[in-house]
Order: sequence, then C-alpha cells, then structure tokens
Amino acid sequence: MIGVLGDDRRMRDVVAAGLASGKLVSGHAAGLTGSELQAYLASGIDSDHEIFMPGDVLAAFAPGSPSS
Repeated sequence: MIGVLGDDRRMRDVVAAGLASGKLVSGHAAGLTGSELQAYLASGIDSDHEIFMPGDVLAAFAPGSPSS
C-alpha cells in the first residue's frame, strides 16, 4: 500500500506488469478511506485481499467510489 500511494517506481512497474498480463492485481488496502482509497483504486489494483472490517467494505463501495 505504501509503495503504491508513495508512487514507488518498483510498485508502479509491478502493478503495470500485472495489468498488462491481464491478471487480477490484488493488494493491501485495509484501513484506507477517502482520497487515499481513491488513489489506491486509481492505480489499477482490482481487489483488496485484506478487507476484514465492515467499515472497510462500506468505504470501498460508498457512492462515488470507483468500485460502486
């Protein structure tokens, strides 16, 4: 998550390679909300394999989020 939000070159390359291969790009976004969550989703990551709190799910599908 930090590498994606911090615009780390290696993480950009990893995400880009996953997207280019057509595979599901999954990440770690537990606890992200608001603009941080929006930026994370905008990077191209398709899912979060760490969502475990109801609030995380609600934030991910709130009106106006890219996944809603």
